[in-house]
Amino acid sequence: MKTAQHVLQCSGDPKRTTWFRTLIGLLAIAVTTAASADEPSSADVLKAMHRRVASLKVTAGAEPATPVKLVETPLLRYSNPGGLTVTTDGAVWAWGTTGRPKALTAIFFEQLPDNAGSKWSCELTALADEPVTVTSAAGWKWSPPHSGTEWKKCPDAPAVAESANERLRQMKDLARQFTSSESFPTQTDELRLLIRPIHRYADADHGLIDGALFAFSAGTNPESVLALEAVAEAGGERRWQYAFFRMGAAATRAKRGESIVWERPAIDVWVPKEPYFSAFGTDRDVFNLADSTE
Repeated sequence: MKTAQHVLQCSGDPKRTTWFRTLIGLLAIAVTTAASADEPSSADVLKAMHRRVASLKVTAGAEPATPVKLVETPLLRYSNPGGLTVTTDGAVWAWGTTGRPKALTAIFFEQLPDNAGSKWSCELTALADEPVTVTSAAGWKWSPPHSGTEWKKCPDAPAVAESANERLRQMKDLARQFTSSESFPTQTDELRLLIRPIHRYADADHGLIDGALFAFSAGTNPESVLALEAVAEAGGERRWQYAFFRMGAAATRAKRGESIVWERPAIDVWVPKEPYFSAFGTDRDVFNLADSTE
């Protein structure tokens, strides 16, 4: 069978050659457009995720609780198409614009096959040492009393550097001392450290000199998060501390060298008082926006 290129080569008329090239180009555009017409663009998905995360009402602290602002830009855009659990598109967001975020959320979107609609998931993890409440228009509420994580002093850590750039280098070196893994019934997967922190923060008024969140990921999908912080104590001592937070339902652990420093069991039942929680299902089940056309 003759190919389009063969037709072009056999045509001696420049006008016919130009016409054929134009036709082939239009056909290519039509085929590409038809193949992707039913799939939302990356920008459209990001806009939809932002609209949904912004619809959640977040407060922190004892009653009367204080509203917490959303960090408008996602900390991380991620996917894990080849994993045991497939994530096609998602983003991590934070609430709290000063100091350590009060909570993180991973908003996950999946277009189901055969025009069966879409699935949304809203995973939540508490980072605050105080009560946090997230309320959805869909009717569910997440209200852990605290993060439930123990902060530990970084052993053999260097003195806290004076410059922000040098402290970043120190935090990266400290992060490399840790590994993290998640376990399923049939396998255990080592997670990959994303050495560029997904978030950097400080709160000098409360003794927090510097801090960063590092993701341990399957693909780029974060399953555990390491927080490293340089803090100033009342006596003037400056030191490094760390804590891990879960971002997945599988059994998860972290090690420093050969020593296990943090471990969480698999989640079988979702409890909205626990520091990690997930609401998932249809758009109406998770967010129930007044207008869910986008």
